[in-house]
Amino acid sequence: MIYVLIAVLLLSIAPAIICYKKNYKKIMCLILAFDFSFALAVLAYYWVPSEEYDLSRYYTWMNNMQVFKGDILINYLFFERGEPITMVYFYIISLIDNYSLLPFFPTLISYFIMFYIIIDYCQINKYSNKMTIFLILLFISLFKYIFLVSGIRSTFAMILCTLALYEEFIKSNKKWYIKLLYVIALGIHNGVIAIIFVRILLNINKILKMKTIRLIFTIITIIVISILLLILFSDKIEFLAFIKEKIISYINIKPIISLQSIFRSLQLFLFAGILFLVWKNKIYDNVYTEDMQKYYKFLQILTIICLIAFIYYDIWIRYLDFILFLELPIIANLLTSYKDKKNKEYIVLITILTVLIIGGIRIQIPIFADMNIVLK
Repeated sequence: MIYVLIAVLLLSIAPAIICYKKNYKKIMCLILAFDFSFALAVLAYYWVPSEEYDLSRYYTWMNNMQVFKGDILINYLFFERGEPITMVYFYIISLIDNYSLLPFFPTLISYFIMFYIIIDYCQINKYSNKMTIFLILLFISLFKYIFLVSGIRSTFAMILCTLALYEEFIKSNKKWYIKLLYVIALGIHNGVIAIIFVRILLNINKILKMKTIRLIFTIITIIVISILLLILFSDKIEFLAFIKEKIISYINIKPIISLQSIFRSLQLFLFAGILFLVWKNKIYDNVYTEDMQKYYKFLQILTIICLIAFIYYDIWIRYLDFILFLELPIIANLLTSYKDKKNKEYIVLITILTVLIIGGIRIQIPIFADMNIVLK
């Protein structure tokens, strides 16, 4: 695999130079983005997880798949966990008998999708190269690499939803295969059912016109009704029983007060503040199209849910990265809206974001340093 990495990097030099000379900057950037994504995927390939990581548990699942046959295997793959795409993918990797490939492909695809969104959005809006680099740095520093490499399912599913929302609302792509991305994401991890539910809410015009306080009360009402439905029908419907069990397990986890938890909490409040600044600076009313307003509203609803669930750290932390993925275009819009760069709001915002980038890198370095990389 290390030789494949070297070959990919070398083969990318010529097309990148050609694209640069012919002023195909977007294609050149995407080539470099693929190279970087591939390098991160190769790192995941050579990582040997300890027992504390989910990836180690997934290896046990694949061992089981090699033993199961017939109806037992079919039930295990398609029905037991309710995540058939994930389980079939695991089964295929188990047949190949190279478990290191398990984190390789989701890491490659996920990072490339996020780089594509950043590069594509900046090109569409003719933002500067500095803005593109700044957003990529923000993404790389705040998104924890280990979450994707170890957890695989949840983050990969959320990134597919991010791509679907980006294509549907920012690029106004209404093709059927965009909707299919939500279905694929649900087949990878059933945790995105909440994301799909919020997406369905956007079809209700009254939701889009609601002011924040009224929206908060509406969301609380929906959450209360959902909890009641779980309590009343979880004994009768197996899927609801599974969801209830998951929620209870997350609630029972006691958060540990640490530098990382404080940092992530500040990150959530900052994202809420950015949405407020977009509204305050009239970007929502004067600049955004109807589709982009739906995109903003989606982010607003998800952020409110995370703030409501703030005392349950292990619940909202799972959606914080998803908010980061979605908010990158919003951050670009807000920063470019400040024509006067000496504006106090701009200085405060760019300072906070820069501190977050530095803090994110500070948190990431020990994670990479502790990864047990073994060249095979």
